[in-house]
Amino acid sequence: LRIQRLEVGQPTADDLDGRHPLQRQRYLRTAEDGPGCLALGDGYVRQIAEGDPVVMTGFPPVYSISLLPGAWLGIGIETYARFLNTVLLVLTILLSGLIVFKATDRAMPAIWSAAFLALSKPILYIYAWIMSEPLFLVLLLVSLLLTYWQIRKPTLWTVSYTHLRAHET
Repeated sequence: LRIQRLEVGQPTADDLDGRHPLQRQRYLRTAEDGPGCLALGDGYVRQIAEGDPVVMTGFPPVYSISLLPGAWLGIGIETYARFLNTVLLVLTILLSGLIVFKATDRAMPAIWSAAFLALSKPILYIYAWIMSEPLFLVLLLVSLLLTYWQIRKPTLWTVSYTHLRAHET
């Protein structure tokens, strides 16, 4: 996988996500500024050219926090995001295959669905960029598996947790 980097005003031939180049540049700066400022102890802020840093309110900090080890290890946020996206792609393929296997109790549909997912161009494009969607997909698949196991074999703590969550909403 390679992480796409876009300079301001530099349009690309393959406009992957349909956004304007300046919007993609802003998203990339946010993905780099968030963990960089967190690693320096400045908080979850975005650096601007003039004035004080601006607190980021448009993006949740979970993805920025997951990129912090790259800043701490000194390998860079983009390089660490490349490694993280590779791990998340493998996890997405394995978890989707496991979900299909649990649903069908057959190995071939699980293998085929994992293979189709691994060869899906839109999925590979998402994992090639510094975006929070790969982490979201893995967390979504894990939550689906946990829900399946909770329904399949309920335990006291899962029933209690579900009961509490139902009263919160």
